[in-house]
Amino acid sequence: MKYRSRFDIVGVMLQAAVRGATKTRLMYEAFLSHSQAEEYISFLLGKKLIALGPDNKHYQVTEKGLRFLAMFGEIKDAVTVEIQPAHPEPQTQSPENQGAGVVVNPRPEAAEGGQSPRLGVAQSHQRERPTAAGKTSHL
Repeated sequence: MKYRSRFDIVGVMLQAAVRGATKTRLMYEAFLSHSQAEEYISFLLGKKLIALGPDNKHYQVTEKGLRFLAMFGEIKDAVTVEIQPAHPEPQTQSPENQGAGVVVNPRPEAAEGGQSPRLGVAQSHQRERPTAAGKTSHL
């Protein structure tokens, strides 16, 4: 799992509490241990981002928490970078298999040797297997 900032963990916990969540649900949603969840819940309660519901079992996001979530979403959108592969591998369909859904990946070594590219399909190999009579048979 990649490193998560305190900011990210708080955001996940608030999102989990939007419809009401128990302490256990907050812990599971944020992938925290019990002691870590206790610390974060105390922090969120202290900052008045969540409040304990009337049943004293479920935590609810406060108005302040909803504002935090709105800003959290905007910040995440602003700083999220989509990583594109530097050199995507070209994929082409072979002429005999067009429309069949079989994709051929051109391989440089196949082009150099003059051989056709191999299909991405496993080929069966014949193996010899000894029989009871001492002869070998092909599978």
